[in-house]
Amino acid sequence: MKDFKKKTRVLLIGCVLMILAVGGIQYYLIGNTYRLTRNEYFRDVRNEMNSVLSTPEVKKHIDSCLPALKEHLALVLRDSLDREASLERFRGQRLSYLSIYNSVLDSIMQYRSLLRDVAFQVRFDEIILYADGTVDTLLRRVDAPIVMLGTDAEDNGSFQISQGRQRETGQIVGEGRLLDFEVAVSTGQYLDISGWEGVVLGRMGLVFGLALLIMGAMIVLFYQMMSTAIRQKKIADIKTDFTNNITHELKTPLSSLKIITKRLEKKHGSEDFGRLLQTLERQHNRINGIIDQVLESSMTDRTDPVMKDVDIVMELHNYLDNLFIESHRVVRDIMGHGVMLNTDMQRLETILNNLTENAAKYSEKGKVITVRGYPEGNFYYIQVVDQGEGMEREHVSHAFDKFYRVPKENRHEVKGLGLGLYFCKQAATELGADLSVSSKVGEGSCFTLKLRIRQARYGVLEL
Repeated sequence: MKDFKKKTRVLLIGCVLMILAVGGIQYYLIGNTYRLTRNEYFRDVRNEMNSVLSTPEVKKHIDSCLPALKEHLALVLRDSLDREASLERFRGQRLSYLSIYNSVLDSIMQYRSLLRDVAFQVRFDEIILYADGTVDTLLRRVDAPIVMLGTDAEDNGSFQISQGRQRETGQIVGEGRLLDFEVAVSTGQYLDISGWEGVVLGRMGLVFGLALLIMGAMIVLFYQMMSTAIRQKKIADIKTDFTNNITHELKTPLSSLKIITKRLEKKHGSEDFGRLLQTLERQHNRINGIIDQVLESSMTDRTDPVMKDVDIVMELHNYLDNLFIESHRVVRDIMGHGVMLNTDMQRLETILNNLTENAAKYSEKGKVITVRGYPEGNFYYIQVVDQGEGMEREHVSHAFDKFYRVPKENRHEVKGLGLGLYFCKQAATELGADLSVSSKVGEGSCFTLKLRIRQARYGVLEL
């Protein structure tokens, strides 16, 4: 038993480690697949956006932004205006036209399924003015950018899809001379895909489904494997217990037969000869009964019951009239009159014999065994009640299992093979009846046989 527990523990640990290992591998593969799917989605969105930017309307507007900035700065240099204030005026001018340009952009993007939940932005991140040998940074990267196209939103969740530097040169007439200047700008294009996680997870739905299916299948298989191992161990224990029981059951009468044979050799012709012969016959019958039980338990083809109409009340009284249990007092409580059943009385008596013998075996001498019968509705109930030790709840559900016996610390005070109640259950099923048991420790057990009534005193019941 300890060896089995040790092997079972090792097997269980191995199964858990295997599940964890497969789970870890799946986590790694799903993580890589997630990153690849995310990058693929971003690439698809970027390509789709680039196709939008290449449309004539949008491209024309983007290309006009830098020349417009150069013209504005030329006026600033010519009139010697405050550069920072003029830059803010330029920002305001662009914002005034932004809604018009954005409506054009939106009308194009709304027919692109990949871009429906995407925010786009083209902006100037940095503006540097080179004029008269001086360098003036009008817009720094840390300052608020000037949005040329798209929503003027925060950078939360956005990422840059392209960046570049552009230069425009120009001349103005100032102070009686030509003044050359140059405008250098850093431009950036940004995408904000706030719902990209849902899209990526949606694309990976099949992957997640297969991963869960594989993990679930592994858990079910390991569970079945553990259940099978435990079930096989129980079967092995039952076989071992059966072998021990039948060995003891056969060995005891064989030993008695050997002793009786020796005594017969010495007492042939004496007064004890007849008594010894009776004992010999009894032990022979005992061995024969054990062999019959074992043979019956291994039969695969059982004969069909011979069903006949019987008066169950009368048959029960006849049965109890011939029932004699020397060590116990049998009390009858049979109710009803003219209750007819369609059953095999021989098999029914076999059930009653096993139940009454068990009641005598598992209760102290002198205790009462009650055989009760009563009609209720369309059924007739037969009960055999003892005043024995009773069974705990965990053993009651196994009472009719083949070879099952209530364990008594690896010993059995009452001899038997654990086949009697199994035969009773089989016979009851063949009769179309139901056999059940209720038991309470310290109070005894009650076996109830439920049979359908065919005909009662007041007429025929519809079946």
